[in-house]
Amino acid sequence: EIQTPEFGAGVDDLARALFVRGCVFVEEMGIPYTQEFDGGEQSAAHVLGTAGGEPVAAARVRHLDGAARIERLCVRKSFRGQGLGDELLSFTLKLIAELGAERCSILAEGMLVQWFRNHGFELSGEFKRPDGSECYEMTRASVAVEPAAKMPAPQKPVYTAPEKKKKAEITEPMRQ
Repeated sequence: EIQTPEFGAGVDDLARALFVRGCVFVEEMGIPYTQEFDGGEQSAAHVLGTAGGEPVAAARVRHLDGAARIERLCVRKSFRGQGLGDELLSFTLKLIAELGAERCSILAEGMLVQWFRNHGFELSGEFKRPDGSECYEMTRASVAVEPAAKMPAPQKPVYTAPEKKKKAEITEPMRQ
């Protein structure tokens, strides 16, 4: 299920979205905590993806320079390869359209450029991060559904994805 947690009353869902980001960006990718959690959380709409109640995917959307900016889009490693990233991005784009943005952008790692192209994004620039890695600015036209609305996102989800079950492996306990 993909949903947009509410910032005030939905603190548990917001915490779960932040947990996913911590797992992916801080733990897996080694991004410093202070860089990942940069204070943009309160000005963003957050998206959370769950599988069997487990938080597995997240993204945030902010309104910058007259456009929506997708940030921190991620799926936990053990849940990748099941189409959750496609569902998360699709849901996030529908949310952006509902918010009335005319266009959106994202910064993409090199290995994800083609994946974003498959979702209608176009390369619009590139730059090097302080660590030397390349990052690509990508943009996409977004059809406005209603007049522009203020962030954060609506309280109810626009789309509910079918839940994906994590494949479990059961092993016998080790014996000495």
